[in-house]
Amino acid sequence: MDAIPLIALLFYAVPEGILSNTIGLTLMSVRPRFKQMVILGMLFALTAYLSRRFIMVPVLHSIVITLCVSVYLTFLYRIGYKKALIAALLAWVFVTLGEVLFIPVVLSFTGLIVQEVLANPWLRVLVTLPQQLLLVGVAIISYRLRGFHLDRYTYTRSNRSWGS
Repeated sequence: MDAIPLIALLFYAVPEGILSNTIGLTLMSVRPRFKQMVILGMLFALTAYLSRRFIMVPVLHSIVITLCVSVYLTFLYRIGYKKALIAALLAWVFVTLGEVLFIPVVLSFTGLIVQEVLANPWLRVLVTLPQQLLLVGVAIISYRLRGFHLDRYTYTRSNRSWGS
């Protein structure tokens, strides 16, 4: 169906995977960790590339990506599948919300058409910047509202029991 260029994978799909899943995890009270999120972003981009390349039904690739991301979250964060699936669905909701809100506005403001954007890898990245900024804003706000930025979430393991 749609072969995503490497530039769009690196500058759009990887950050989208990181940001959207940061939001999903944070809303599910799971603190995102940098290393796991980078791995997840790369897996997300690879899954998006493969699913868009080989699945011809437009909506089906979104379902496949969401289910794969939920499996990735389960293994990367060692959380239950139900929690991972809800986090992946929340991530999908925020990506879809960003696309619905900003892509038509950007296209009408710039006078571009979808075929032009899909034909140029850099335009693919530039047109989605407002959506990415929305994801950054929501990720920062949800992260701070959960209190993940506070020192109490950094801990060291010790051999002492809780009572000593």
